[in-house]
Amino acid sequence: MRDEVLAAKQRVMRALMAVGPETSGVLADICCELKGLEEAEKTNGRPQRAGKVVLQIALTPLAKHYGLIGESSERRGRGMRHWCEDDYRPSIDGCRGARLSPPIKTPSAMQPSARPRRLSGSAAPWP
Repeated sequence: MRDEVLAAKQRVMRALMAVGPETSGVLADICCELKGLEEAEKTNGRPQRAGKVVLQIALTPLAKHYGLIGESSERRGRGMRHWCEDDYRPSIDGCRGARLSPPIKTPSAMQPSARPRRLSGSAAPWP
């Protein structure tokens, strides 16, 4: 086998080990083998409608393994995530001096009228 294939297999095995043996079967069936929840439940001997709960339980340690969520249960900040320094703020210097286009005017046929139109064939007259 090629080195890339072996490295990919090792990464998958490390991720499944991080999830644990109890839930890794359902995770592998759904994410790797693209089975549906019902089929994964049957394959792993789970009761009906338990696949969604087991999958949610399995995805939490997987997200921790990949660093998407912290080890603690509480989230740090709800701000935007970015790859820059903590005090980084994007600048809009490129927009200074740029001329904005005038607003688009809609034709009068597209503007809402003060009184709704009566549909043809309706029996009730307008008040």
